[in-house]
Amino acid sequence: MAEDWAAVVSDVADALASAGFAATLHSKQSGPDTPWSSTALAFTDYPVNVLDTGIRQTYGPDGLLLRRYCTLMMGADTVAPKISDRVTVRGTLHEVQAVYPIAPGGADLFFRVEINA
Repeated sequence: MAEDWAAVVSDVADALASAGFAATLHSKQSGPDTPWSSTALAFTDYPVNVLDTGIRQTYGPDGLLLRRYCTLMMGADTVAPKISDRVTVRGTLHEVQAVYPIAPGGADLFFRVEINA
């Protein structure tokens, strides 16, 4: 029996809406092609539901803190986030550091989004 992945995506989105909280994804549409360009960044805002899974830290072999980031679960019912995007979480603007789609059946159920912490 084949799984109805569209229904599963909808169920995951409903679960994130009930257990998570509202955030805003600022998806980059255009911007400068060089660092010295005077073209302003253009973003489109999308309301999303996220679940904060906490702050994580990565240490080097000498105990030095290499990276500190927060991981969010973001539903796949809106636009897919990209590394060039930004997310407003609880009133604070964060840059997207990494995006990992979770797609066990080939359809994106949700995205694991790492933002700067």
